[in-house]
Amino acid sequence: MRVTASESPGPQGEVVGRRDEGSGSVLVVGGLALLAVVGLCALLLAGVVRATHQARSAADLAALAAAGSLAGAASAGAACARASLVASANGATLRACSADEGSGGVVVDVTLGPASARARAGPAR
Repeated sequence: MRVTASESPGPQGEVVGRRDEGSGSVLVVGGLALLAVVGLCALLLAGVVRATHQARSAADLAALAAAGSLAGAASAGAACARASLVASANGATLRACSADEGSGGVVVDVTLGPASARARAGPAR
């Protein structure tokens, strides 16, 4: 009879100790579960990053459209209406628009899902 360090012979010569059979399967299942959780977190993070990039792009384009409207002698209201259309076309919602007819500068805030962004367009200050 062969006895290992984790086992000891019982009173009648039988081996008494712990059995490790199946512990590898439990470790593999645990590792796969951990991998799945990490993968899900990575996908969620990628979605937030994508929404942030889209919101920034929509804000930039909306601000440029509004500034272009102001450069074409449109009113501040018309420039902000144009910014709203461009933001909507990019899947975002215009939260705020501030257009200065005198300087031609425009500041817009947009939201897109969990992300929001602000952009300014117009002449340098």
